[in-house]
Amino acid sequence: MPQDTAKGRFRIILKNVLYVLALGMAYYIFTKLTGWALPCFFNKIFNLYCPGCGITRMFWALLSLDFKLAAQSNLFVLVLFIPALIFMLFRAKKFIVHGNTSYTKTESILVIITAVLAVLFGILRNIPYFEFLAPH
Repeated sequence: MPQDTAKGRFRIILKNVLYVLALGMAYYIFTKLTGWALPCFFNKIFNLYCPGCGITRMFWALLSLDFKLAAQSNLFVLVLFIPALIFMLFRAKKFIVHGNTSYTKTESILVIITAVLAVLFGILRNIPYFEFLAPH
């Protein structure tokens, strides 16, 4: 089995990262060529912004090094992007070296706190006083 060795687990991580990058690149090219992007179904149904609204614009702004537009598109994801990337790298290392996929108590608490903050961000960005959090 490929998951029995660190080399096999590294290949699994690498394959998944390459899939995500390929899909992201294909989506980027598609949106740039057509001007079409996936709509937020939560926004279309409820006419409210979800915590993820503006993520596509945020990433495109980051690729153009337009940090102001990135922050205006989705401040929550922008602020959490680097810590989340570091968290995923530590989790990947843990999986590759030890084959362990379980969360520690601290990791579980961090995930729960992040989920609660995402819900709060989603609520706040729909309140008129906090309209600066709505995607632009």
